[in-house]
Amino acid sequence: MGAGTALMRFVMQLARDANIPVYLEATHQGTFLYDRLGFEVVERLHFNLRDSSTLLLPVMTKSP
Repeated sequence: MGAGTALMRFVMQLARDANIPVYLEATHQGTFLYDRLGFEVVERLHFNLRDSSTLLLPVMTKSP
């Protein structure tokens, strides 16, 4: 298990113990990790950058 997975599992356990959902904004590269951990994309944020490109950030949640 990698450091990112270990950290997320720790946070997810805290959230389960408190019976609260976990919310995050992921990078495109990070989406795979969160998807494997059971998070679901609930929205996608679009940001127009100065160089006319667009940044897309998935908003993900996981219920307790």
